[in-house]
Amino acid sequence: MGVAPGAFTDLPSSKALGNFERTTGRPADILHSYHRGDEVWPTADEIATVQQARKRILFANWKVAWNTTWADVAAGGQDARIDRAAARLKAFPGKLFVALHHEPENDVRAGGGMTARDYAAMYRHTVLRLRAAGVTNVVFVMVYMAYEPWCVQPWFGDLYPGDDVVDWIGMDPYLFARPGGYGHGDFAYLVDRTSDPAKWPGFYTWATRTHGNKPLMIAEWGCTSMPPTRRRRPGSIRRSASSSAGSPRSRPSSTSTRRTPPRATPGRTARRRPFRSSRSWPRRRCSR
Repeated sequence: MGVAPGAFTDLPSSKALGNFERTTGRPADILHSYHRGDEVWPTADEIATVQQARKRILFANWKVAWNTTWADVAAGGQDARIDRAAARLKAFPGKLFVALHHEPENDVRAGGGMTARDYAAMYRHTVLRLRAAGVTNVVFVMVYMAYEPWCVQPWFGDLYPGDDVVDWIGMDPYLFARPGGYGHGDFAYLVDRTSDPAKWPGFYTWATRTHGNKPLMIAEWGCTSMPPTRRRRPGSIRRSASSSAGSPRSRPSSTSTRRTPPRATPGRTARRRPFRSSRSWPRRRCSR
């Protein structure tokens, strides 16, 4: 089990992770961090955190094309940015997971260098350039939002950059605490929900059928609630965690909570509200 502690706050990873583990009474196996553009990462604090007496795995998300476009990155416009990251990654003590622009579905546009094919080209170019620079300690993860309305879009298949540059496939599914609504259910529903199997089989089914040779990761998950249903969130999370054995192909998971669903504005990237720690996190360790 992993966690993205203190996301969208000024707390350093070490302090945020310590706060989370004290609140939940459970240790975390994975430290999940988020970076963009020219930010220096892995940070010194992240490195120190994963090197503590209790070893942890760093899982870093990097939006390579921050303040530019996927097509620009694919065309070599951000090679200097990638090369600086390569030097830091080679110096990182051990292996780590890296996701390149997680949840790209929300940012796909009809043009402007941000099509699904532009994303795949960006991902390929970045991975191949990092590897050419000598980066051998990174496990590259293709992380989908796994939101059904995106999965049935005609461009969805164009996002995948190729088996040679993807080591793991990830998904970011979220539950909703309101009974009877979309997104309310157990773990099997969380990872494989569909409103029409004829149009979309569910993300877990799609991933294991289409890319069955790739390990599958639950990169983010949690339970969203509005004020009237907030008291239902603990039970929703507990039920989901207790039923996770029914999806044996899913591996690490990073848990987080949201107050409200993310909102997307055309032409802009959806921004999440701050993650907040909770005393109702699942008391269950997931296999790596």
